[in-house]
Amino acid sequence: MSGKMRDYKAHAPLTVLASGMLLLSACSTGPQHCDPSRTDFFSGVGCMSDGGYQQRARALQSESNSAQANAILARQKAIEAEHAASNAQNTEQTMSTTMHSQMGALKSETNLKRAEVDRLARSKTELLQQKNALEAQMQAAKQKLATIQGEPNPNAEEIQRIQKQISDLHNQIKTMTELANSGG
Repeated sequence: MSGKMRDYKAHAPLTVLASGMLLLSACSTGPQHCDPSRTDFFSGVGCMSDGGYQQRARALQSESNSAQANAILARQKAIEAEHAASNAQNTEQTMSTTMHSQMGALKSETNLKRAEVDRLARSKTELLQQKNALEAQMQAAKQKLATIQGEPNPNAEEIQRIQKQISDLHNQIKTMTELANSGG
């Protein structure tokens, strides 16, 4: 045998053993190592033979689907938040409009009450003025009665008429006082 052949036969088991180990190492790679941009020839062969590329493709597709689902959920949450904000703004505007309307109604009611209070105050003032005028008339009638009664021959009919006048004035003054005290 020639020397080359002898060297080949001597090294052949080592070459077969190294090739087998390389193939086994290539076959033992998992899908996480089956990135085509990072594999060498032997790991690429291993990824192809044990389905690592297909597993990696499924894993990447699953990640993609999960990311898309998360993006859709995030979009839905953003839309819901936008709707909630819009509803809150609409509720605020409705409440503001209602409040302004109620304030307007209260102002109108307050103005009406003020006008009524002013009217009652004027009415009370008028009643008190009328009462004072009646009291002045009653005082004049009492003086006239005293004068007639002080005469030597008083006229009885005139005395009765003045007494009735005083009584009527007294009743009118009492009515005016009650009206003024009751608010008009």
